[in-house]
Formats: sequence, structure tokens, C-alpha cells
Amino acid sequence: MAKATYFLAGISVALLLAGCGGGVDLGTSPLASADKNVAEQARLKLIDKCMFDPSTSAGVDSKKGKAPFCQCYAQGVSKQMSQAEAANYVSSGGMGWSVKTDEIAAACRKR
Repeated sequence: MAKATYFLAGISVALLLAGCGGGVDLGTSPLASADKNVAEQARLKLIDKCMFDPSTSAGVDSKKGKAPFCQCYAQGVSKQMSQAEAANYVSSGGMGWSVKTDEIAAACRKR
């Protein structure tokens, strides 16, 4: 009986260590994952808005097109946003005053 108990315990430990036991992944927390998701959603929404906004074409290299500019802009803006600002932007489209969008746009146009 003791051999069977140790055998089952050994298999359980092996499955848990292999990630097959249905245990919790200790490397990431759900909150960290949710924060990254909101930031990524904000970045993607910024790219979409930039690509379809005719006013963002001014000063952009016509040979490269808007895509590199919009990707640079979205990445810069999303990095400056707090999690609350990113969540607000995703839900309502409102941009926080702390984000320096004009400076980011100017830097991305120079690339």
C-alpha cells in the first residue's frame, strides 16, 4: 500500500513539474497579463487611428508610407501611458494630458 502511495505521489509531482498537473503558472500573474493586454490593445488602437486619419500623412515620407510612422507613434505613445490612461483610451478614446503626442510624432517623422 505504501508503494502505491509513493508511486502516485511521484507521478503527481512529475506532472506538476512538467506543467501537466493543472497547476498555476508561477512565472506570470493574471494582473501582469491583463496590464500587458490593455497596453497592447491601446497600441493597436493607436495604429488603427493613425492609419485611417488623413491628418497624420503630413510630413510622412511618401516612399515609406504611413505604416512605419504609425507603428513608431503608437509604440511611443503607449509606452508613455499609465495603465489607467491606456484603459481609458481603449474604452473611450480619450488621451491623457501626460502623454507628449506631438513630440513623439515629430521624432517618428524624422526616422
